[in-house]
Amino acid sequence: MGETIAEARKALDRHAWREALTLLRQADAAGGLDGDALEMLADAAWWVAEPDESMAARERAYRTFTDAGDTRRAAGIALRLGQDNANQRAYAAGGAWVERATKLLEACRRRWATRSSASMGASRSHVARLILENALVTVT
Repeated sequence: MGETIAEARKALDRHAWREALTLLRQADAAGGLDGDALEMLADAAWWVAEPDESMAARERAYRTFTDAGDTRRAAGIALRLGQDNANQRAYAAGGAWVERATKLLEACRRRWATRSSASMGASRSHVARLILENALVTVT
């Protein structure tokens, strides 16, 4: 499957959208795709005028990144889904995806602020430990 995805990536680089889509569909049928490959599938489907397939693949990528705890990547996918839905005149769905992205990005900001506070207060280990424990609870 790795070779098929590598070939699909090359096809995308050449803007051979249909070829990339065919290869990615094959790889998906053979055992599923990771988040990066799902993004590739979404892009290829979009460029061959298959918006429903594109958005379905992007939603799967969103779930994959969310499940993996990759908040930043999930937020990026959510923003793309907002844009894709708006392009299809599904404005309510697009707005919901943008709102989801905003919440994810806010969680990232809080996590970084909490980590920074903890590292600055590291000499006060008890306080730093409490701050870090709070950050872990907030993120999970």
